[in-house]
Amino acid sequence: MTTALGIATIPEREHGLARVLDSLLPQVDTAYVYLDKYSRVPSFLNKPNIKVYHSEVCGDYGCPGKFVGAMEHTGYYVTVDDDIAYPADYVSTLRDLVMKSDDEVCAGVHGILLNDVVSNYYKDRTIFHFKKSLSSDSFVHLLGTGTLCFNTKNIAVSLDWMHYKELSDIVVAMELEKKGKRRVCAARPAAWLTPFKEDSPVNTLYRRGLRDPGEATDLINSIKWSSVS
Repeated sequence: MTTALGIATIPEREHGLARVLDSLLPQVDTAYVYLDKYSRVPSFLNKPNIKVYHSEVCGDYGCPGKFVGAMEHTGYYVTVDDDIAYPADYVSTLRDLVMKSDDEVCAGVHGILLNDVVSNYYKDRTIFHFKKSLSSDSFVHLLGTGTLCFNTKNIAVSLDWMHYKELSDIVVAMELEKKGKRRVCAARPAAWLTPFKEDSPVNTLYRRGLRDPGEATDLINSIKWSSVS
């Protein structure tokens, strides 16, 4: 069964996109690259195993554009971001974790456990940050969409995953919860994944959420979450 990766990127991150693909392309069969508001296609994307999507053509999805390829790929699908350094065993580690559960789970590296009562999404939770160690595989409520792996034969992606550009972690977790698919955060040593730079747009979104947590909190409380124990 083939394995593909999906990534969404903006022009300001072209260098990061090149670095990520340089490390991950040897680990997969195909890469689906969603170019958000690019005026040209970078030359390093001209490879037979890379398929490019343009936001002007297929839809203005933003970060969730990394899932566009999953709607046509059959097999294992790994989603990544353009500001994280991934190791040589990244794909195989997450794919093996999915296979251990008969392809019925979604695996990842950046996990979130919700408190029993969530009054503020950004405060009422425990984070297993991707750059920190985790001693054992752990079920969680949410996984960061920059560190996912799943089998599209058992977890089908739809346009519902593309809502809320800036809250894709929540939306994807909600869709998985509705399907009864558990999320598992992978055991790993510290710095197995590392950010290219600390002050990234992801951190900017986090700070914005701290100032105005209402929309994210309302989304979290719009469904009943199952226990992860």
